[in-house]
Amino acid sequence: MIVSGGKSGGASPATWIDDSEKYALIGLSVKVEGRISTGKVAPHLSVLADTKFDIPPHWREWLGTIRVEAVEHCNLLLISKMKSFRPGYWMMRIKRSNSAS
Repeated sequence: MIVSGGKSGGASPATWIDDSEKYALIGLSVKVEGRISTGKVAPHLSVLADTKFDIPPHWREWLGTIRVEAVEHCNLLLISKMKSFRPGYWMMRIKRSNSAS
């Protein structure tokens, strides 16, 4: 997944979630006065504010338009990620279930 720079012309696009990582994403739309501090807040938890989250086409299909649009309109993202002990496991399971259909 890709996270682009903030609305105020922040950093260039960066890959935030590698193929070998598992993650959880919480997106919030909040009204705040001033800036929200961003960055790593715990070993596996980061905060991103006023950032565009570009969701790849295959995730758009899996999540659905309503959920994707909800994430895209958030101005505060909490991302927890860590290395997967079994990278590719779920993709293997999905391929098996699709081929059995």
